[in-house]
Amino acid sequence: LYTVAVRLAEFLWYLPHAVGFVVFPRAASRSMDKVPTREAFRWTLGSTAAAGLLLAAVGPMLIPWLFSNRFSPAYGPMLALLPGVWLLGGGKILANHLAGRGFPGWNSLVAFITMTVAVGLDVLMIPRWGIYGAAWATTGSYALSFLSTGALFRRFGRLPNPPAEKAL
Repeated sequence: LYTVAVRLAEFLWYLPHAVGFVVFPRAASRSMDKVPTREAFRWTLGSTAAAGLLLAAVGPMLIPWLFSNRFSPAYGPMLALLPGVWLLGGGKILANHLAGRGFPGWNSLVAFITMTVAVGLDVLMIPRWGIYGAAWATTGSYALSFLSTGALFRRFGRLPNPPAEKAL
């Protein structure tokens, strides 16, 4: 059930991945005039939110149609995952910008911290709330990743590309 919920929710990442592939090389160029990251971020966040609302609306019909009625209980955990998937989708745009500007190490640090928090939340929440605990733990860790990447983008997003030895 959790696999079905995750796969459907993560379907929303196709757009952020595609936009990230465009943002990365533009951010890597020396001209900041060519980097519409903020616009791409806002557009992607809005589009992904609309897609998430559509998925939430059609989910009760989509899950049985794709997987059978036995998987209908995956709908609730999918709903719990959608806010985190939406936030992390926006974070992917900012992370690609940071990597393109020469700060990929910060993305690795955010990923490590997020993974550590996710495991801790899983240990705390799954025994008590089961599949819903897993979904909310994942959403919480994705939200942390988004907030951390957003803070790093505000701090480093406009800086010129650093020399290789200065980038974390």
